[in-house]
Amino acid sequence: MQMGLRLRKILIILALLFFSVLPSYADTRRDEAMSMFHNGIELYKSGNFAESAKMFEQILDKGIRSGAIYFNLGNAYAKNGDTAPARLAYERALRYIPRDTAVRNNLAYVASRLEDKIKLPRPQWWRQVLYAPAGIMNHKELGFVLIGSFMLIMLIWALMTLFTSYKALLKTGLIFSCVFFIWIGAVFCVKIHTEKFSRNAVIMAEEAAVRWGNTDNDKVAFFLHAGTKVVIRQTRDNWVLITIGDGKSGWVKKSFLEII
Repeated sequence: MQMGLRLRKILIILALLFFSVLPSYADTRRDEAMSMFHNGIELYKSGNFAESAKMFEQILDKGIRSGAIYFNLGNAYAKNGDTAPARLAYERALRYIPRDTAVRNNLAYVASRLEDKIKLPRPQWWRQVLYAPAGIMNHKELGFVLIGSFMLIMLIWALMTLFTSYKALLKTGLIFSCVFFIWIGAVFCVKIHTEKFSRNAVIMAEEAAVRWGNTDNDKVAFFLHAGTKVVIRQTRDNWVLITIGDGKSGWVKKSFLEII
């Protein structure tokens, strides 16, 4: 019995020591990342763009992600003339800071310098209704709006029971709130589906042959070049079926691209 109590005390002490170390480890990791981030900025300012990019990549290798890191990584690659990695970094930055004007402007500039000029078709109205809000808000923000709209519905419902003289007015508000809740819920689902299931990628190879089938013996349908954004539809062994903005599709080697 005493041995059991002694062992339990030892385990409790070890657990307390372990959890007391965690905050200091997290602080050290954060401080190290901040130092590396500032070093990356200074290297960029001094014109050492390749070294600056390496510094930001090292931060990402530590598992730390943010819009600012990807944005500055994109800037370093863009200044160094590496359009494909720059495009990839800016696209990833938009996942964290989708409304950032600087990210969007820099991405547009890099895209304008790509060899592949793909004319996008005019989107259908319902796609604009769903995809436009999903493009300017991240999934956390949409989640808060969704929860807020649901709470508004509950509030109006409660007010209807308390203030019967305003029931007609509150009922109108309730209808609009329900419509908004359904709409924002659909936008939220689109956002989650886009980020988790509909995989976008960037061509990293200088030139990538897109074939009719998933073997080297299949005929080449067309070529894509570094920095072009594609959508992955299917994966088969070392090949992926991709679609580009104008609707063309074909098989390309997985090693030629990197998922956003």
